[in-house]
Amino acid sequence: LKVEVVDQSQDRPEIIVSSHAPEQSQGTEHRYRLALPPRLFGKIEFGVRVVPFHPELTHPYELGYAKWA
Repeated sequence: LKVEVVDQSQDRPEIIVSSHAPEQSQGTEHRYRLALPPRLFGKIEFGVRVVPFHPELTHPYELGYAKWA
């Protein structure tokens, strides 16, 4: 899996930070930690997206799986 933080406050969403490796795993639960220093002032909208990751995938959305939070 790959976890991404997406800046949605722009006209075009931009991936700010992403991680492929969980910080902590226990059974089937995985915890990711991403550092996100503020870059702008004012109203900022962020989304968190989880997508499949594998080196042989041609595109992260080719399987049709993505989860937003």
